[in-house]
Amino acid sequence: MKTSLERAIERATGQPIESLRNSTLTEQRRIVEEKTGHRLVFTRNFPFIGRGNVMRDQTVSHEEVEKLLAEAIR
Repeated sequence: MKTSLERAIERATGQPIESLRNSTLTEQRRIVEEKTGHRLVFTRNFPFIGRGNVMRDQTVSHEEVEKLLAEAIR
């Protein structure tokens, strides 16, 4: 039985969840780019946990975290 997340993914992508599970990111990118005519870019987001100071592979200052938070809230 499909979960609500799986059904939402199918609606958003227009592809069956089994097809998505069995295809590579390159194949998925090609399909989406052909459908939309736009370049697809995959991004990763690194959330702040408790407004801490660790981001990606480096630490950032408290001021930088506050600046990024203010920009995100804007």
